Amino acid sequence: MANNLFDLTGKVALVTGSSTGLGAAIALALATCGADVVCHGNSRAASDTCGKIQQMGRRATAIQADLATSDGARTLFAGARSFAEIEYPW
Repeated sequence: MANNLFDLTGKVALVTGSSTGLGAAIALALATCGADVVCHGNSRAASDTCGKIQQMGRRATAIQADLATSDGARTLFAGARSFAEIEYPW
C-alpha cells in the first residue's frame, strides 16, 4: 500500500467553480496535496483562490470562462492545456 495516497506532486488539477465555496475548498485541498491548480470561475474571485494556492508554494492560474457556451469551454481547455504545458498530437 502506498505511503501517501494523496500525493499529487507533479500533477495539474482543473477545478471548475473554484471562486467560492466547495470549489475553492477543493482547489485548496488539491494544492495542499501537491497539485498545481487551474482555477475556473465566472467571476474574478477565482484569482483570490489562486493567490492562496500560490502562497502555499504551488503554481496556480485563474481562467474566467462561461461554460454554458462552447467558446467558454474552449477557452478554459486551451488555458488549462497551456498552463499544464501539455502537447496533444491533434
